Amino acid sequence: MVQYEAVIKKQGGGSRIYPNAFTSHIGKRAKIIILKEDSEDDPPRLALQLQNQITSEKSERGM
Repeated sequence: MVQYEAVIKKQGGGSRIYPNAFTSHIGKRAKIIILKEDSEDDPPRLALQLQNQITSEKSERGM
């Protein structure tokens, strides 16, 4: 599992998706998660990885 932080941009600035499916989210932060093909073979492990990621981010932000 690979994760990236991103910000949704308006259409036309080199965006790869047309039309921009996220127009209501322009300027908001987003998290991009890329899963390996074999990650579907172990759904419980994938769910645990996502849960751990969310928990660690909440603790970093003091939530």
